[in-house]
Amino acid sequence: MSHKKPRDFIWLDELRKATPDWPEQYPGNKVWLNIHEYRASLAGDLSHLRLLISGGPDSHLVWQTTPDGAHELARTLVTLPDDLSYSALLDMGFKWKENVDD
Repeated sequence: MSHKKPRDFIWLDELRKATPDWPEQYPGNKVWLNIHEYRASLAGDLSHLRLLISGGPDSHLVWQTTPDGAHELARTLVTLPDDLSYSALLDMGFKWKENVDD
């Protein structure tokens, strides 16, 4: 009998204050910030650490690295402004992503 091992880990899941330049926002001028780690165990899958910031179903910004890049992720988190600006995040290297499940 095999034991199923978890492959997805959520390290941060919260709403943060946003600037008005987001195409969409959650109530109260908020965006959703999520840090997710995926540990691949299937052939063809790639492990990753992903920082997702979303204002709604059609405005996702993603910063992604390998699990070995956790120190890069920590540096990126420290540099995030208090109010998350869509344009500032793009300037920091975040990428627009249509489907966050890819």
